[in-house]
Amino acid sequence: MYNNFFYATLLTCFCVTAFAAEQNRVHIASSLGEAGEAAVNAGFKGVFTCSGIFVAGRTLEQVLQHELQGVPEEPVPIVNYDGKYVSVPFSDLFPAKIHAYRKGMGCTTLPIGSTTADIVNLPYVEQPQAPGNPEEILWPMGDKLPDIDVPAEVDVEQVKAIVQRAFDGETYGNENKTIALVIVYKGQIIGEAYAHGFGIHTQYRTWSAAKSIASALIGILTGQGKLDVKAPAPIPEWQGEADPRKLITVENLLEMSSGLETGGSNSDGIYWLGRAVTQDATAAPLEVSPGSRWKYSNNDTLLLMRAARHVIGNDFAYLTFPRRELFNKIGMRDTYPEIDHDGNFIFSSQVFTTARDLARFALLFSRDGVWLGERILPEGWVDYSVQPAAAKKVPGRGYAKQWWLLDSKPGVPEGTYTAAGARGQYATVVPGHDLVIVRRGIDPFTVRFDQEQLVVDIAHAVGVE
Repeated sequence: MYNNFFYATLLTCFCVTAFAAEQNRVHIASSLGEAGEAAVNAGFKGVFTCSGIFVAGRTLEQVLQHELQGVPEEPVPIVNYDGKYVSVPFSDLFPAKIHAYRKGMGCTTLPIGSTTADIVNLPYVEQPQAPGNPEEILWPMGDKLPDIDVPAEVDVEQVKAIVQRAFDGETYGNENKTIALVIVYKGQIIGEAYAHGFGIHTQYRTWSAAKSIASALIGILTGQGKLDVKAPAPIPEWQGEADPRKLITVENLLEMSSGLETGGSNSDGIYWLGRAVTQDATAAPLEVSPGSRWKYSNNDTLLLMRAARHVIGNDFAYLTFPRRELFNKIGMRDTYPEIDHDGNFIFSSQVFTTARDLARFALLFSRDGVWLGERILPEGWVDYSVQPAAAKKVPGRGYAKQWWLLDSKPGVPEGTYTAAGARGQYATVVPGHDLVIVRRGIDPFTVRFDQEQLVVDIAHAVGVE
């Protein structure tokens, strides 16, 4: 039961196979011996406990009940509230897994063998904060909702009924568990609700919805002239004279067509064991020619951010880049991208954010990258972001540039696309209609929330066909 449970977490919403996940399990177990599975379990628990308590402000009991529901009960995470870290014992041969919180940067998983004395050596910068009190600033820049009428074409009662059904655990998939829903139409929140214990400032892991945020950051660097999507990705570890990986372009990485060897998510060590992006993601060998195959891989996203770190060229500027250039500009105050122990962003999954912040992000894309009159994303980037990946020829949903294309189901408005992550994280944009739908979930790993049907229902309720 343990193996079936944990490695199901590595299945992305759409495409990572059970076989690939099993290959990852074998790899970890073989590299760490008998302590391997216990280390992964301890890392998983520690990641969610640390961020749940110190980022989201939840209690250990709440985290165990929700985020860690179904995880083997032992060992129980040990929370040091004064030191702001979590330790999870996992083996007689190794110290406990350590996960440390730093203000403004979320939690970081230390490598196996680390102790609490190593926390002081983790990279840290003070994050710039947006000015003002969000409770006193009007939505969307702040959280104060304006007192204005809902657009006349919105069927308010129908919207309320849809919101209720999204939380019933049946309508959009049996046993699903919605924790937040935000519907934004013409810039106005027309529907919003939260499960007990969650609210507008409660962060939860984005899982792979973070990839779409990473894509936006790459767009900003492209607009600044620091990256060229058609040029080889500037990964320092690939610059040997005979290294074939230096032919991989930024666009190849955006489209999940790097050609690199990958087994499933291929990022287990980075997520749960405290290994660094510069150890694991940059080490994968080339398996097929770049651009010739589409294969979902967390590493392609991690490598995009490795390239970003290189071209930014300064670790202080890199670590503050998401907040300076994106989050603070659009009111995403409650969003915390986390790093590995070497200072690399884990932007393929490890971002903790709120439903409203995801709604702000989706609204930015809905409005062509312009926010309250200021262009945040370079002109043309939004259209480029949703162009289908050239190498994705396998059946199923379309894929673009770290975004999923969602309009293959009848009734979903043409051109609809979504950021998507495991356990039911969706930030969906219905372009041309100024409609954004964010659903957050802690769904069981065997359950898939029917986001397409939710989109169909909401679109109908606001008169969009």
